[in-house]
Amino acid sequence: MTIQMKYALLTTFAVAICLLSFGQQKLYDFNTNIPANFSSSGDSLSLSAEHAKDGTNSLKWQVTKGVVLAARDLGISGNETGDVKASSAQFFIYSKQVTNDTLVFRFYDKDGTLKREGHMLLNYKGWRDYHRSYRFDYNNGRELPGFALDKMEIVYKPENPATKSTLYLDAFRMVGDIKDRVPGPHMKLDLRHFTGHVDLLKDFLLAPDIEAGPATAKELLDAQAVALYYVRNIPKVESAKLVAAKKFVEACAIRSNADGTISGRGQLFFDLEDEDTLVQVSQYCAYLAEAAIHDGDEDAKNKLLDFTAYLLDQGLAEGGRLFLHLGHYTSTRTFPVGFLESMQLYPPDMKAEVIKMLKWHIGYNKIYKNIIDPDRSIDYMFLRSNFLFELTALTHSTNEWVRDLKCASRYLSLFSEPAPGKQDGMKTDGCYFHHETHYIGYCYALPVYVDRMYSLKGTSYSITPKAFRNIALAFKALFLQSSKGVLLANSLTGRNPFCGFTLTGNSLEKLAEVGGDIEGKPYDTDLAALYNYIFKTNKYPQAKGDYDGFYQFNYAQTGVTHKNNWTAVMKGFTNKLWGAEIYVQENRYGRYQSYGALEVLYDGDSTASGYPAIGGNGWDWNVAPGTTTVHIPFAELQAKQGRADEFNQNSFAGALSLGNNGIFAMDFKERAGKNYTPNNLKFHKSVFSFNNLLVCLGSGISSTNATDTTATNLFQAVSASANPAVYVNSAQAISNGNYTKVLSAASKGVWLVNGQTTGFYIPKGSGNVIVERGQQTTPEETSLTGSLSSTSNFSKAYIDHGTSPLNASYRFVVVPGTAPKQMKKIADNIASGKLFEVLSQTDSLHAVKYIPENLTSYVFFSANNNVNMGYIKSISGKALVGVKEKNDSLIITINNPDLNAVDDAVNGWRSARYDVNIQLNGTWKVIDNPNNATITNNDNSLTAGFSLIDGFSSTILLVHTNTNQNLTLKK
Repeated sequence: MTIQMKYALLTTFAVAICLLSFGQQKLYDFNTNIPANFSSSGDSLSLSAEHAKDGTNSLKWQVTKGVVLAARDLGISGNETGDVKASSAQFFIYSKQVTNDTLVFRFYDKDGTLKREGHMLLNYKGWRDYHRSYRFDYNNGRELPGFALDKMEIVYKPENPATKSTLYLDAFRMVGDIKDRVPGPHMKLDLRHFTGHVDLLKDFLLAPDIEAGPATAKELLDAQAVALYYVRNIPKVESAKLVAAKKFVEACAIRSNADGTISGRGQLFFDLEDEDTLVQVSQYCAYLAEAAIHDGDEDAKNKLLDFTAYLLDQGLAEGGRLFLHLGHYTSTRTFPVGFLESMQLYPPDMKAEVIKMLKWHIGYNKIYKNIIDPDRSIDYMFLRSNFLFELTALTHSTNEWVRDLKCASRYLSLFSEPAPGKQDGMKTDGCYFHHETHYIGYCYALPVYVDRMYSLKGTSYSITPKAFRNIALAFKALFLQSSKGVLLANSLTGRNPFCGFTLTGNSLEKLAEVGGDIEGKPYDTDLAALYNYIFKTNKYPQAKGDYDGFYQFNYAQTGVTHKNNWTAVMKGFTNKLWGAEIYVQENRYGRYQSYGALEVLYDGDSTASGYPAIGGNGWDWNVAPGTTTVHIPFAELQAKQGRADEFNQNSFAGALSLGNNGIFAMDFKERAGKNYTPNNLKFHKSVFSFNNLLVCLGSGISSTNATDTTATNLFQAVSASANPAVYVNSAQAISNGNYTKVLSAASKGVWLVNGQTTGFYIPKGSGNVIVERGQQTTPEETSLTGSLSSTSNFSKAYIDHGTSPLNASYRFVVVPGTAPKQMKKIADNIASGKLFEVLSQTDSLHAVKYIPENLTSYVFFSANNNVNMGYIKSISGKALVGVKEKNDSLIITINNPDLNAVDDAVNGWRSARYDVNIQLNGTWKVIDNPNNATITNNDNSLTAGFSLIDGFSSTILLVHTNTNQNLTLKK
């Protein structure tokens, strides 16, 4: 719809609304008459066409100290002023000049009792709005009940008692406004009362804390170098776009008044609620500027200047309603561009006003914060950080330019600081949050962040060494959670199933150069080694980093094993951190993404791992690899709500790294809420990563669903064209198109190898294993009805726990990167007990001993006073523990992946310390204690007390007291 059409519709709407709502006027537009219920104590009211916000006329008010404008007999009910969504009033006030004068707004009930009072500064030129909710914006942010509004007064209080002035009033909506309130600087006297979008004004009111002292020659040269990085390329305009821009400017009927002010058609819709219009007028400025710059079009230049003056006058200015929601990416990125392209054409006074408008719009003054911003947003970094640096170069003076670059650099450095709780940004283990959880699919802001750092490289405005170390930690963590920087586990993709990895090798290269610049070297050697490892290259003249091993990321409830050409990702979720994000038309069937997923990813694109393309077309959403799920019809699997983030009732999920080995565990209890029909699914599961083996245990599997199968899913692979062969207890390939086999593991173990070279062994004593191949048709992730579907070839396998299982269990072993003959040998070795021994598989304790390395790994789902398994006698709380024996020494490594979250008013929640004691049988002395565990020796036992936080591990090295060895832990 064109802007002209919108204007016509809005004008019609404004006329119509005056006749609605129980016969009482809710909107006064002042186009045809002064309403009979409006009066002024100075008889100073008239209609005027000099300035208008809605239509052709406004109410002209001649004011002196103490003059009062009153509107009586309003007849607005308490239900209306108390409405949750529509209890707001919005009044537009035009000021001819910037002053410190004040308007006081008072609202009375029928008894004449004052119920609300607010203030508005006239510290602006042009149109601004008084926009407040009677319910929410008058009591320090606390709600107030509705009241019967019968009278309103506006009192003029000038700073200078002798002042006489003229104001213009228009588009008075007494109640019923449902738009977001965004208080500008003219509302700062009452800032404490507002709810909602107050951060923009809070940031605006920040003052620089770095002195704009005399800039050095180097600082100025460096500032110019930074500015060159952000030089804007101005394109040539298309003729049709230029014609449209000129026609719109002409339709605005812009004219000058005798008093030097500007006027034109009232534009009620310059408003954040109509962002496409805001973007359109910015684009019109761009088209006019492009014609003037490239073609010397004087008419275009004159129209640009008139149009910009008109826009500023209409309230498209500092303090106006210009805060575009960050979630609307295109509009947010586009709006400033037209004005920035026009900068070289603006005269100094207009340029200064446009710069102020843009700084207000993007929240520029946040760079003056000298502390970590609790409200930082990676969307802000992604969408607006380039404008921050572009606007520094447009600052009033060179000294202020240098000062603001220092502040912007500090802002970048502070942005890297680990954020507590659910806040956006990096966490202490390198995970990165968005939408209140670790979200690799939404780390698109990080390449932009690195680009901002890179623009400062080699200058006196470089980020701090600490900031570099923080962001380097994040890049390392994110790359290690991917399959060689290409593929993501689907459990880590959030609402965008099967999306690709969002970081690039180019960003890693840039970050390595940033680190090298800080260190006085060509590049950071650690990141260079990571680059060589991830991309299997010798780009940097040094050895590839050896990153094979097991990694824990407990702010992501994730464990990762890297080996050779494969990556295994284990993923859970908790009561605070969701495991799947469901949107209205995204990931509608993705509920099971993180139900204890175990995904084996191979080098190459998604097809090497059996994954579909982005979106998951043809994927059976019930069969997420490694998860335990109820295989329900897709219509039931789809959430009943538009938004339905998937949470656990329990908090214990995550991993412990033991170097080359590691542990993953999850304690799950379904939280269906209003999103799904309850199945009351429960389970305890663990994965013990030993060299090339992944030993998987499950216990306490229960569901009340008596119709559909509860299953633990081994694998699924889909393809639109191919369907690689699988192997079942034999080296003979099974490649036929349709295949279904029920394999009983009751008396004999079962082994499989799928088409992606992942082997599976299900030991004797387990239940039935279902293996299927063929074609399947499944709903696409965006489909609300299921009618939009895709068909693919598939192979999949799962352990069938039947319907309504009660305390079911499973055991299986995953062997990545194997072949049928190798898998047969491995299966025989497992069956003979040569590789590992399962010591416990209960709802309180899973424990496995890996025989070749004399390593015993434990998952304590709860405290246990009677363990007596290996050397551990008891433990006082939940934990993951590894005990490695070597001669007469023990290395004990422990963590609690549960972040022990406690409520926090600012951050939603915060990780808190968790104290746990382990009692060991035998007499021991401490050789190394890097984490300062408390040690208590008793008769034939030792108790070690650990204080754990953020999912990090603690380690101690012990030796029998009768042994004299010189041992140290590897740091």
